[in-house]
This record gives sequence, structure tokens and C-alpha cells, in this order.
Amino acid sequence: NAAALSVSPLLAEQYLLAAEQLATAAVASNLARLAPCDPATAGVAACGQQFIAAFGQRAYRRPLDADDVALLTAVFDVGKATDFPTGVRLVS
Repeated sequence: NAAALSVSPLLAEQYLLAAEQLATAAVASNLARLAPCDPATAGVAACGQQFIAAFGQRAYRRPLDADDVALLTAVFDVGKATDFPTGVRLVS
């Protein structure tokens, strides 16, 4: 039954809210474990790229292509305007 396999807009919104809460909690308590470098020494942009490469490969379960990297970099850049942890949270 195809109707049973669909996701309602309300359920999709609840999944999104749950994912955002999990990402916020993960970054707040595990930023040092999530980020493969220190943005204070490596630089925010360089550390962000290292994070995207490492996290993206684990999240996508395959090597990232140029489009994947560009998309995740754009998302990170929006967040890093606030601070590094926000960029990491938005990507994750």
C-alpha cells in the first residue's frame, strides 16, 4: 500500500525538529570529538573543510563529490557567520 509508505508533512516536520535537537546536543557536548581540528589554530574555514570531509563521508557513507562539498560548505558558511559550532551544527 503506497499510502502507508508516505510521510505526512507533520511527521516530516517532527523528524526535522528531532534532528535539529540531536545536532544541537551533539555539538554542545562533543564538539571536540566531532571536529577533526581546532579552529583557533587551523582557522575556521580550513577546520570547517576538514569537518565536512570527515563528517560528510560518514553521513553519506561514500566519498563526497564536488556538489556535496559545495552544498555542505554553503551550509557551514551560513552557520560560521555566527560561530564555528553553529556551522558544525547546521552541517550535522
